[in-house]
Amino acid sequence: MRVGYGAGGDGVTRHQDINSSDAYDAHMRTTITLTAEAEFLVRQLMCEHGLEFKAAVNEAIVRGLKPESRRVETAVLDLGGPRVPVENAMRLAGELEDEALLEKHKIGK
Repeated sequence: MRVGYGAGGDGVTRHQDINSSDAYDAHMRTTITLTAEAEFLVRQLMCEHGLEFKAAVNEAIVRGLKPESRRVETAVLDLGGPRVPVENAMRLAGELEDEALLEKHKIGK
C-alpha cells in the first residue's frame, strides 16, 4: 500500500496494482528482529568484508537463500599402468559377464 502524497497529495491510502511496472520496489524498507546469534553473524560479516549493517543483512539473506553450486575437488592418484592388455578389454569384460551369468544359473537365481 502507498499513501498518496505525490500527485493529488490527499494522503489517502491506495492499493498498489501488482501488475503495474512499478509494483516491484527494489529498496523495500522493513523492520526485523534478529536473534543474538543472527546479529553476531551479521556483525561478523560486516567486520570481515567492511560492509554496513544493511549490506551485511542483504548479503546474509542472499547467501542463505541462493541455491548452492559447490565445487567438488577429489584427490588424484597415480594407479600405474593397466594390468591387462587394454586392447582386449571388451573381450575380457564379456568373459567376466559370461562367468557371472553361469554362476547365477548354477545356483538358480
